Amino acid sequence: MTRSRPPQSGQSELELHTIARSVIPRESGSQRVIAAMLRSNMTSNEERPVVEFGVRKWQPSDDSSLVEIMQRQMQADPGWPPGYARGGDLAKWLGEPTTLGRWVAAHVSGALVGHVGSASVHDGPIADLWCAALCCDVAMLAEICRLVVDPRWRRYGIADLMTRAAIRATLESGLVPVANALDDRNASLRQMVAAGWRNVGRATSPKTGLTLVALVPPQKLVDLAMGPGRAKRG
Repeated sequence: MTRSRPPQSGQSELELHTIARSVIPRESGSQRVIAAMLRSNMTSNEERPVVEFGVRKWQPSDDSSLVEIMQRQMQADPGWPPGYARGGDLAKWLGEPTTLGRWVAAHVSGALVGHVGSASVHDGPIADLWCAALCCDVAMLAEICRLVVDPRWRRYGIADLMTRAAIRATLESGLVPVANALDDRNASLRQMVAAGWRNVGRATSPKTGLTLVALVPPQKLVDLAMGPGRAKRG
């Protein structure tokens, strides 16, 4: 099992779990079904337990640390975030679309190592692709967005840990999780497809002019979100 550096003394602690227990605790009823679905959707890389990280809801006091993470991300990767976001308020950019929820990942030391959000979906070219693929109305969708991991803490399964937390909250709200990625983010797209997500087309963002790939989750998660009696469109 790969382990991270030891925590610094005197810093706050965060409750620790393996990936499965962090996002998939022992519960009953529909939550147990959601847990089983998420567990069965892990990739081989995700099966390695990460015992020194946890996920919690975002707090306003997290913003300064998140800006530092975004600055390191920009230094490590010239392609993301896209150019239009780099010269502005990074904290605002991270939080602006996340109307349904935000989560952060933290090391046992208390240091933040990542962020993910969930956003309402509005009409537009990407939403049209999602709705057509899923045969549902836009109001039934929630976009998993603004996912970032501190470059110093990659390959520990942190992105998967946060994503499952966001997906779980989405499913428990009766919404279908969807996502998009820039069409040149080949590694990210391969990872999503390997986890069972489907590429349902490309569209140009009217806001940024960038080409985005629309992704929908495995059908078993779609079915779970919609459930009995959830009306589809068309």
